[in-house]
Amino acid sequence: MPADTIARKVRIMTDSALPVPRRRNEIIAGILLALITLIAYLPLVKAGYIWDDGGWVVHNPLMTSPHGLWDIWFEPSKSLQYYPLVFTGFWIEHQFWGIAPLGYHLVNIFLQMIDALLLWRILKMLRVPGAWLVAALFAVHPVQVETVAWVTEQKNLLSALFVFLAAGAWIRFAHLDDPESTAPGQWKYFIFGSIAFVLALLAKTDACTLPAVLWMIAWWKRGTVRRREGWSLVPWFVVGLLMGFVTIYIEHVKVHAAGSRFHFTPVQHLIIAVRDLWFYPAKLFWPYPLLAVYHRWDIHHLSGLDVWAIIGALAVPIGLLALSRRIGRGPFCAVAVYGLTISPVLGLASFYTETYSFVADHYQYIPCIGLFAFFVGIGDFLLRRMQLSAGTVTARGQKVGGLVISACVLVALIPVTFEQTLVYIPSIHLWTHNIKYNPDAFAALDNIAVYDIKHHHPDEGMALLQKAWRISHGEDPTVNTDLGNMYDSYYHDPAKAMSYYRRSLAADPQQPALILALVKWYEAHKNWRMAYNDLMHGVEVLPQSADLRYQLGKFDMMAGNLPVAAAQLSIATRIEPHNTKANYRMALALMGLNRRREAVPYFRRVVKVSPQFVPGHVSYARCLFLMGHDHAALEQLRLAEKLAPNVPVIHLALAAVLKKLGHPRQAAAEKQLAASHKTVKK
Repeated sequence: MPADTIARKVRIMTDSALPVPRRRNEIIAGILLALITLIAYLPLVKAGYIWDDGGWVVHNPLMTSPHGLWDIWFEPSKSLQYYPLVFTGFWIEHQFWGIAPLGYHLVNIFLQMIDALLLWRILKMLRVPGAWLVAALFAVHPVQVETVAWVTEQKNLLSALFVFLAAGAWIRFAHLDDPESTAPGQWKYFIFGSIAFVLALLAKTDACTLPAVLWMIAWWKRGTVRRREGWSLVPWFVVGLLMGFVTIYIEHVKVHAAGSRFHFTPVQHLIIAVRDLWFYPAKLFWPYPLLAVYHRWDIHHLSGLDVWAIIGALAVPIGLLALSRRIGRGPFCAVAVYGLTISPVLGLASFYTETYSFVADHYQYIPCIGLFAFFVGIGDFLLRRMQLSAGTVTARGQKVGGLVISACVLVALIPVTFEQTLVYIPSIHLWTHNIKYNPDAFAALDNIAVYDIKHHHPDEGMALLQKAWRISHGEDPTVNTDLGNMYDSYYHDPAKAMSYYRRSLAADPQQPALILALVKWYEAHKNWRMAYNDLMHGVEVLPQSADLRYQLGKFDMMAGNLPVAAAQLSIATRIEPHNTKANYRMALALMGLNRRREAVPYFRRVVKVSPQFVPGHVSYARCLFLMGHDHAALEQLRLAEKLAPNVPVIHLALAAVLKKLGHPRQAAAEKQLAASHKTVKK
C-alpha cells in the first residue's frame, strides 16, 4: 500500500479515535458562534419595517389571498420578483403572526445563526485556516446588519442556507473533504445538492454563481478538476443561467429597470463594476458609516483613480495566480470566490436599485466570505511566521494564538454591529441617519417626508419631497407618486397631482393604481377618450392587471360595446377568479348578449364569494327567471329580501315570480309592500 494512502488512513483513524474531546470542543464552538450571533442582533427584536417591506409582506395581497400559494409559484406576474421560496416563507409566517414585525425579525436572526453554523461546517470540511473565525466574521460583521435587519432580505438568508447545503453536499460528492481519495462520488450527495441548489435559486438567483465557485474550490484542493466532478456541475451552470435570465427579464420588464436612468455606456458599466469591486473590501476594513443609500457616483468621466482601480483589479488576481506555486492556490481561490459571487451585482447588467446607488451592504452578504477567508488566511500565515521566529511553533501555541486573535477581533466588532442594529430602531431613524452622512439621498428624503405626512406634518413633508424631486431631477417614480398624492389628498389640487402621476408613469408605467387614478380624474371631467386611452395603454403594459381589465370592460359596457366588454371581463375573471365586481359585470354583459346560460356560473361565483351583495342575488334571480328556473329565482330573491327588506325592486320581482308560480295573493302582497316602501322613501 502506498505510503501516502497509509498516512491518510492513519490520520482518519486518529481523528476518529479521539471523538469525545473533539466533539465537545466543536459543540462549545458551535454554541459560542450561535450565541455571539444572537447577542449582536438582539436589538432587532424591536425593529419594524423599512423600504419595500410593505410590498413584499405588509401590503402584499398574496399573503391573504385564499389561493396565494398557487399564485406565488405559478403566477410570476403577481409577485415583485419570481422568488417563490421566499414568498412561501413569508406566506407561512403570515399565517402565524400576521404583519407583526417581531416574528419576521426572529426568523432572520435564526437564519443568520444557521447560515453561520453551516458555513463553519463547510470551511472545516475544506480545512480552511481559521474556519471558525471566518464563520464568526460572516455572522457578526457590521456589513451583515442590513441583511438581517431588513425583512425583505430574508431572501439573502434563505438563499444562503440552501447554497451552503448544496455546497456541502457537492463537496462530499467530490470528496473535497478528503482530496486524496480516489473513490467515486456517491450520487445521493449530488442529488441532494442539486435539489438544494434549485431551492437556493428560487430564493435568490445570485446563487447562480455557486457551480463556478465549486469548480474553483475543486481546483484549489487538487490543482485540477476531475472530469466526473466537472461534468456534474454542467446542469447547475445551465439552471443557474436560466434563472439568472428570468431575474434580469423581470428587472427590466416588471420592476422596470429601463429608461434613461439605466442607460450606461460600456465605459460607464466598467467604472461602476471596478468601483463596486473595491468598495466592498473597503467597507469590511472600515465599516463606517454604513448606509441604506450610499452616494451615487458620478460616472460620466473615467478618472485617473478609476484607471488605477482597473489596473489593481487585474493585478491582484494575476499576481496571486503567478505566485500560487510559492504561496499556494488558496489566496487566489479566495479572491476569485469573492469576484465570482459579487459579479451579479457589479452593474454589468442594470438593475432597479441603481437609480439610488450602485452599491449596497446586503450585496456582499455571501461574497464577503471569500475576503474573510483571504484576510484570516494571511493572519494565520503571519502568526505562524511570528511563532517560527520565536521558536514556539506548537499545535497548542498556534491554537492559543488563534483564540487570542479571534477574541480580539470579535470584541472589537460585536459592539459596532450591536450599535449598527440600533440604526433600524425606530425605522425612521434609518433614514435620518442616512441623511446625516448622505444629504443627497433622495430615497431617504422621500421616506422621511412620508413619515412626516403620516404624523400630521404635511408642510415639512412637502418641503422634503420637493427637495427629493430636485435631487432626482424629477425622474424618480416614487417621489413623483408621493408628490401627486400630496397635491391630491392634502392640497386638493388634482390637476397638479395628475401631472406628477404622469411623470411617475413615464418612468415606471407598471403602476395600475396611478392609471386608475388618472382614469377616475378624466371620468370626473367627462374626458372619456383620454380615460379610455389610458386604460388601453395600461392593459398593454400590464396585461395581467384584473383591475385595469375590469375598468376597460366597464367602459365598453357603458359605450354599448358588449362583445368587447365581455372579452375584457372574461380575462379579468381568469386573472382573479374571486373578483366579485369582474364576475358581476361579466354576467351582466352576457345577459345583454342573450347568453344567459353562460352568465349563470359567473352569478354563482358572485353570490358565493360575496353573499351580502344584494344586486348579485337580484340579477341572478332575473337571469334564472328568464331561463324558466322560477323556483331557483325565488330562492335568490328571498335571500335578497333578507338582506334588504325595504327595497321595492326586490318585492316587485318577487311578485312577478310568485304570479308565474300560481300564487296571486302572495304576489299582490309583495306589490303592496313595494308600494309602501316607495311611499316611505318619498
